[in-house]
Amino acid sequence: MTRTTRQQAFFEEILARMKAEILADMSTGRVPAFVTSFGDLHDHVDANEYGGLCEDGVIELGNSLFTERTDPDTLQTQAMMDVSNDLQDECDEWLKAGDHFAQMPHFPGFEHEGMLITNPTAEARGKMSPEHYGFEVVSTGGGCTAWARKIDDRLRVLLTDTVGTSHDIMDDDQFMLGLHDDEGQELAIWTMAVGVVPDDDAPPAEAATAVAPESREEILASALRGLMAVATWDEDTDRAKFDAAWEQAQRVLSGSQP
Repeated sequence: MTRTTRQQAFFEEILARMKAEILADMSTGRVPAFVTSFGDLHDHVDANEYGGLCEDGVIELGNSLFTERTDPDTLQTQAMMDVSNDLQDECDEWLKAGDHFAQMPHFPGFEHEGMLITNPTAEARGKMSPEHYGFEVVSTGGGCTAWARKIDDRLRVLLTDTVGTSHDIMDDDQFMLGLHDDEGQELAIWTMAVGVVPDDDAPPAEAATAVAPESREEILASALRGLMAVATWDEDTDRAKFDAAWEQAQRVLSGSQP
């Protein structure tokens, strides 16, 4: 759709407002950060509210682009739908590309002891640490350490080397993700390698198979992103629903779901 300079500026202003409002909701947890399309947003909010998609400004922009139509009602409805669809398509591309991760306030870049994770979606514009995902280094007994993040009062996720003894995985090409209850019992565990794909028919503990070739930094960043997906469920979620979220996180980890 060809737009004049003024129309394009107005279009970009609405699009920027939509992105800002989506980022704000992701930052507060109202919308999960792992959504990959504008349509996914509807599972959590009325996405048509973003940027005022149904407000007069979008209608006016549409009307200015479709002046050849004669029926005022048809003009207003079709114009609004066309412009809204264009705006949603732009948001789709933005979300699918993962560019929003680099723009979120809690994804600043910094280096942390023993681990440096490059953000693959931001062309190295920033660095990420597990600390910025709510993880902290904890002692797990016997001189062992892990990156830990509580999901709720009963569950936490541990990120360690493949033998489960250290949070320092900088020199490894594999790492281990474990789900533990409040008594330390291991409920589920995955060893994630450089490039992993899930086997849907395998039991959860066997569902990751090493393949090549993705960088360790990309896999680590994806792993933490997947854990954010799991953490969106509240503490009252039943086990079946939590398992579904964890399976979704695993698909994110594997790269089979962006």
